[in-house]
Amino acid sequence: MKKKFKSRASEWLSKNIGRARRDNKKPDWIGEGDWKLLQEYWASDAFKKKSHAGKKNRNSKAGKESQYHGGRIPVTTHVERLTKELTRAPLKIEVFEKVYVPKSGDPPTRVVETKVNYTKYISVCYSLCPAMNFTLSDTLVISVCIFMFLASFGCLIFRKLHTFGVIV
Repeated sequence: MKKKFKSRASEWLSKNIGRARRDNKKPDWIGEGDWKLLQEYWASDAFKKKSHAGKKNRNSKAGKESQYHGGRIPVTTHVERLTKELTRAPLKIEVFEKVYVPKSGDPPTRVVETKVNYTKYISVCYSLCPAMNFTLSDTLVISVCIFMFLASFGCLIFRKLHTFGVIV
């Protein structure tokens, strides 16, 4: 209850102070001295710089590309729904797509890049561990395969450096 009160009070305060600043009209609940301090702060270069940076960040394309599109529904609920829908445990990439692709269905560039990278890692796992018969949902096995890949890659680099007389 305390958390809910704080969030609602914060929203209310932010909205009303923003409205007062926009309309340049002092609300009854703010004292005269405090209002003058607020106006001085709003006129300062520090506030203008912060305000400009905030506007720029809110309007940036990168910020919109990594927005959560799951609404108020937590990711765990999306996982449960996908499990029922697919009749199996969903892959991490499927959950990622569910919550980061907008309802319009047009996936942002970052989502596409993430899916491509994830697919590359999975294919590396299959190529490194062909004898192991595992499914994509075996995340522990996939993690071990990626670790093995990185470890073997590190050994190759170490051998190459050692060959050239570089001591690591």
